[in-house]
Amino acid sequence: MKYYLGIDGGQTKTVAVVGNEKGEVLGWGKGGPSNHIREKGGKKRFREALKASVGEALAQAGIKEPHFYAAYLGISGACEEMRKIARRLIKAEEIFLEGDALLALASCTLGKEGAVIIAGGGSVAFCVDKEGRSASAGGWGYFMGDEGSAFWLAREGLNACTKAVDGRGKETLILPYILRYFGAEDLYAIHRKIYSGEVGRPKIAGAAQAVIQAAKDGDEIALEICRRGAEELALACITAIRKLGMEKEEIIVGLFGGIFSAGEVIAKPLKDRIWKEVPTAKFTFPQLPPEGTALLLALKKSGRETTDEIVENIRRTIAERRRDKNG
Repeated sequence: MKYYLGIDGGQTKTVAVVGNEKGEVLGWGKGGPSNHIREKGGKKRFREALKASVGEALAQAGIKEPHFYAAYLGISGACEEMRKIARRLIKAEEIFLEGDALLALASCTLGKEGAVIIAGGGSVAFCVDKEGRSASAGGWGYFMGDEGSAFWLAREGLNACTKAVDGRGKETLILPYILRYFGAEDLYAIHRKIYSGEVGRPKIAGAAQAVIQAAKDGDEIALEICRRGAEELALACITAIRKLGMEKEEIIVGLFGGIFSAGEVIAKPLKDRIWKEVPTAKFTFPQLPPEGTALLLALKKSGRETTDEIVENIRRTIAERRRDKNG
């Protein structure tokens, strides 16, 4: 039997799955973060994340001496040094390593060409054409960009609250929601938490939910923030598509990341803006979890035809292995 390995590595965790040529997931495992390899201790963290995630997956699969026909790693901040480390740790005929944007795209298009908007803590748009050429827009980080991301929405919401408290702007429902989120009595207490370093970027980004809830409740200021964020995400997507000359083609556009759980307050203005420039765009959400997509790409890139049956096998058995892992 041929074994395949799929790995999804990011800022908070690394997840590995071991599967066979039918797309049946035999083992699932999790390790620590595997990005930012150039930071102090980054190489060690990456090695440990691979060992832990792959080791757990192999243990669940009951495989003691693994040799994979192909392995695919979708890693945030993928680089050649990561490839070298992976080759030392993973015994495989072929090892494919690409950035997490490609993995996000493939999770929505199941390995076909198209575009994806990734909007979580940060934001970026990515596009690939039939020839394999790629283009991107955004992804400049929280200080220089990341428009439409959770951090951006939270920052804009906090700014609206300062204007409301000062009298420079209208009152907004964002304020009571954001006070509740931070567990603060007033905006000055939030100011102290942020500037003292008591709360970091991930916690601040989580305050986007206050803006989104206020928008759903009809708050004009929150709705405007969501509209601007959505249009910025749309602009990044349109720009990436235009770079490849695909704006007249029928194209799949994937919506990937926590921001899209907001529903129509983000999705409607985003879709409307894209349809103005790319009228044949068809929107979708991830069809497989990232680690399942990595397994699909390991099969695809090694020459295996990825049929609907294989996709369904991955979807079904990855859920089973997760349940087994959680008891």
